Amino acid sequence: MHPADIQAAIKKAKLTQKAIAKEYGCAEFTVSRIINSGWGSEPLMRFIAKKIGKEPLVVFREYFLRPNKRIKKAA
Repeated sequence: MHPADIQAAIKKAKLTQKAIAKEYGCAEFTVSRIINSGWGSEPLMRFIAKKIGKEPLVVFREYFLRPNKRIKKAA
């Protein structure tokens, strides 16, 4: 979702970034950064998506569909 769409969904759910941050236990800036960049704490992304009643994959599609960049070395 576009950041403006996430903000609209938060407003529709009668919430604020500040309320989400307080309930999660982080700074409001952290919530804002994740909404605007689409990257950051996966648990917080899942929390935001849950608060607006959507699946994390729908809200933060680019993050959850990114290829795993970790290369595992053979032992």
